[in-house]
Amino acid sequence: MEKNTSKFKMKIDVSDDAAENILKMAYGGKMNMADGGMVEGPSHEEGGVEVQDEDSGEPIAEVEGGERIFSIEDTQMMEETAAQIVEMMNAGQRQEAEDLAMRLGFAVVNMLAAQMESQAAQEEQLVAETGATSSEAEMMNGF
Repeated sequence: MEKNTSKFKMKIDVSDDAAENILKMAYGGKMNMADGGMVEGPSHEEGGVEVQDEDSGEPIAEVEGGERIFSIEDTQMMEETAAQIVEMMNAGQRQEAEDLAMRLGFAVVNMLAAQMESQAAQEEQLVAETGATSSEAEMMNGF
């Protein structure tokens, strides 16, 4: 398993005892989102998934199942590129801005593909290491 390099942790309440035990055994009860990924869990209306500061344990955010998290590096690249696109548009460089926006779109598609590939590999590893079913591994790995 990857070392958690993030200062944040995500906490989810799992009602099924077997799934909770596998989650704790596999990850110590927290998911590493340093590389980004898809959040699995309840919707905001159902209580969401709490994100806590790892040092203080204080809640800092609530996310919901289906939301996607990007790494710091990917987020910085997207924000910098978006700022460049806006600057180009403001400077009347429409074609250059459109070209850069297209490259940004392809970069995001590559990020998503890499996340999905990594998540599938982690789920396979969870199944192999814990004996969890594929659906349990998918549920536990989606944070």
